[in-house]
Amino acid sequence: MSGRRRTVSCTRCNGLRGVARGAKGCLDGHNVFHDSSVITKHFRTNEELRELFGEADIIGIMKSSRIRWAGHVWRSEGVLGSITKWKPNTKRPRGRPRQRWADRVKDDLSMIDVENAEEMSRDREKWKDVVVAPMDFNGL
Repeated sequence: MSGRRRTVSCTRCNGLRGVARGAKGCLDGHNVFHDSSVITKHFRTNEELRELFGEADIIGIMKSSRIRWAGHVWRSEGVLGSITKWKPNTKRPRGRPRQRWADRVKDDLSMIDVENAEEMSRDREKWKDVVVAPMDFNGL
């Protein structure tokens, strides 16, 4: 068994982790039970992890954060708002247009069927509902 990794089962975090021979604990520092007859590892799917931890998908969290920040920007009346609304007087470069933050926000808002988002962001109670909505779309 030289060079092979054994499967270990942690009694606290219920994870299967392969560690080198003679290991006394899992990567989280818990005691482990060694099973040298089993050489396979168990990988959890994204659905299993969502059920286990009960949290939203990372993509939904990112979209929600982007929409939340857009509300701050649209409500601001200072430098941040004026810079965001500024349009340069030059031509865009040739080739494929670069992804812009504003384009991504518009795509996220169109996914949840929100129109007139800049006006809606003024009402904070309605905007909170808009910010939470992308967390329900797993992986979109």
